[in-house]
Amino acid sequence: MHQVVLDNAHVRVLEARAAPGKKSPMHSHPPLLIVGVSSARVKFSFPDGKSEIFDLWSGGVLWIDGVEHSWELLAGDLHVVAVEVKSAKAGKK
Repeated sequence: MHQVVLDNAHVRVLEARAAPGKKSPMHSHPPLLIVGVSSARVKFSFPDGKSEIFDLWSGGVLWIDGVEHSWELLAGDLHVVAVEVKSAKAGKK
């Protein structure tokens, strides 16, 4: 579902694609920026049982603090570029 397109000391860049109904297992990322290439609706689920729905669109950007999550593609064909910022620290809530 994803491939690494660049990895250096500062960032790891991933390109991800998925069709409706695809799900990921629970995993984590450092803080990351997601740039939509296509439109999709994605449900993120967290270890505490809470979930959140995100709508992505071509050219839209989304910042996510480092977090553990799983996801499920609810609608659309997911195509995003994600940039993990290795030197960034997750914000405190």
